[in-house]
Amino acid sequence: MKRKGISPLIAAVLLIAFTMAVASIFAQWAPQLMEDAQGDTTERANEIQSCSDRTLSLSSNDGGGNVTITQTGGTEGIGNLTATFYYEDGKADQAETDETSDIEDPTGVTTLENPQSAKTVTEVRVQPTDCQGAPAASEEF
Repeated sequence: MKRKGISPLIAAVLLIAFTMAVASIFAQWAPQLMEDAQGDTTERANEIQSCSDRTLSLSSNDGGGNVTITQTGGTEGIGNLTATFYYEDGKADQAETDETSDIEDPTGVTTLENPQSAKTVTEVRVQPTDCQGAPAASEEF
């Protein structure tokens, strides 16, 4: 009994047809993927650019126990902030503004209290949490 396989011509035609089917599926999916990726990147770049002109200044009348944060640049509020208090013993602790005390006014001022008032503060760094493109502010005491 002779066994017969499919002819090389039919095999080539099937292989080409399968390749074309996969290519057509990919051709429909890839442009949408690229549009989504480009849109997300553009949106993020615009957010960073709009935040980049918003600047902060820090001051304290009591050596870092209470830190006054003032927005000195930008036309929109900077939003919530995270402050990191660094102490003489090398440790650090964080304090955050919340939705009720954030800087929404472009000329806004808010005050953050040292979370460990018994320790002496050597430096405070403030980073905007809502506006990631805005520069951080730092003050040494």
